[in-house]
Amino acid sequence: MSSEHPQTNQEPPRGLVDITAKKLPLQWHLIQRLFQHAKVYPILVSALLALTLIRAACLPSLTWIMGAVIGGPIKDANPYGHLWGTIGFGALTIFTAVGFFFRHKLSLVLGERVVHDLRKDMFQKLLIQPLDFFSHTRQGRLINRFISDVESLRIGIQQALFVSIVQGGQMLIAGVFLAYYDWRLFLILMGWTPVYWFLNQKMREQFSSAMRAAQESFSRVTSSLAEAVGGIRVTQSMVREEVNAARFRELIYDHSRYNMDIARTSSIFGPLFEFIGQLFVVVLIGLGGTWALNSPEQFNLADFIQFVFLTSLFLSPITVISSQYQQALAAMAGAERVFRLLDFQSPWPESTGTKQLETVRGDLRFESVSFSYTKGHPILHDISFDCPAGTTVALVGKTGSGKSSIINLLCGFYRVDSGQIYIDDHELNDLDPVHLRSFVGMVPQNSFLFEGTLRENLVWICPEATDGHIYDAADQLGLKPFLERLSDGLDTQVGDEGGILSSGERQLLCLIRAWLADPKLIIFDEATSAVDALTEMEFQSAFENIRKNRTTIVVAHRLSTIRDANQILVMDQGRIVERGSHDTLMQQAGLYQNLYESFRTGKQQS
Repeated sequence: MSSEHPQTNQEPPRGLVDITAKKLPLQWHLIQRLFQHAKVYPILVSALLALTLIRAACLPSLTWIMGAVIGGPIKDANPYGHLWGTIGFGALTIFTAVGFFFRHKLSLVLGERVVHDLRKDMFQKLLIQPLDFFSHTRQGRLINRFISDVESLRIGIQQALFVSIVQGGQMLIAGVFLAYYDWRLFLILMGWTPVYWFLNQKMREQFSSAMRAAQESFSRVTSSLAEAVGGIRVTQSMVREEVNAARFRELIYDHSRYNMDIARTSSIFGPLFEFIGQLFVVVLIGLGGTWALNSPEQFNLADFIQFVFLTSLFLSPITVISSQYQQALAAMAGAERVFRLLDFQSPWPESTGTKQLETVRGDLRFESVSFSYTKGHPILHDISFDCPAGTTVALVGKTGSGKSSIINLLCGFYRVDSGQIYIDDHELNDLDPVHLRSFVGMVPQNSFLFEGTLRENLVWICPEATDGHIYDAADQLGLKPFLERLSDGLDTQVGDEGGILSSGERQLLCLIRAWLADPKLIIFDEATSAVDALTEMEFQSAFENIRKNRTTIVVAHRLSTIRDANQILVMDQGRIVERGSHDTLMQQAGLYQNLYESFRTGKQQS
């Protein structure tokens, strides 16, 4: 279809737009929404939380037992106590390892299930979006939502969340032990907290901004890559390889720069956290060792050993949590984009009609229909015409006159601004859009085939069709010789988007596919604009057969295909300026005659 609506920046947005990289913290409403997706697996979540808490308790317990055995039986030369301490430590080690195995496994399962559900919901959301959404959203940006953004969410669920809970629980339990052994040293340890908090705030601001910028730049990279692959014929035919390569180099350099910002921030703050922790260990050994030597009755050697072990256990999660925080920010940046897609409300929503017709005759009527893609810029003005069942109406006019907009409205892709469209005296908006499209067939200007065999593409519209049905349909259309001359017949591979076949062959296949669908109303949108003269002859013969006893709407630039239409509507600047049969319009010596003479002159010259 030709593009007739102007490209403007209109609110609300008509497609997915870039998210500005802002210095935002973890957003609770996004975390809540992720939990909503996880709550549909209550047993899995409950078991995972239980194992996570158990592991958080096991790690400091192992450290405590180790310190207790060293400071007790080993120091006192008690072999019996040493034996039982070793057995207890070994048993808890096995229990901790088994618990970690199941916790890790269940976190992977939960992450995969949530990601599966999100991708399913996202794809379902895409399927119900109007065409306007896809014309305003780059393909690569959508691909990035399904791959990179969802993958960052998977990592956030599987690692950042549960690892942080384990590490946080480890710190809490270790802190209780530390306060029990010596509250004075513990208060000194807590005195380092403001330093950690300040560094964490700085890291969070820089990571948050850099992570969002990196993910958005990656979205631009995938968009450019998808566009380059899809338009490779145009690129090569217009010798744009170097220009496109230079543009892509700029995009990947930009993405690399953002990733370097993340790496630079991580390389600074990670070692800095570790240095501050080790610095406290120096203070602990100096001060705690002095107390253990000078006041053993208040702080003995066994307590000091326990405190040193537990301090390491208390400080080590800080580095781990800071690393997981980076993953959490990436997950939040991905969640922003994923939920923006899921929450997207198009200004052109699908019809909410529910009516289904028991029988469809195919009577079509437009009554005073006006329409605009952008408010204040009307495309169609007061369009009215009748197309009785089984008749053919042709739409002709210059590019941008509104022909394809009428097709868009008839297919239910957009809603009218004013006026009504009726099918069998039922308002179009009252009909279930899926039901509507089940009896409206289309042969578009750019015929699209899915990768696979010719058979798979033909039965896609009618899964119960057999090879016999396909050949019978081709025979009815006079296209059976076309199928028979293909080397592998119905097993012929059509390639990506049907690229192995010529434009004319794709159009002929779309005719067979339309016949198998058996629509009551069929639309030809400039279906012969890209075929050669020989293919046009085959197409014209099939066209005559397929429109028998069907209501037919034809948009045509090649006016030879619509000479016998029951009614020809001549459009200009969104209005019907002439109507009638071919002979009647030729006698009026108006716009149609000019178009027809121009077409005939051009055909003779070619």
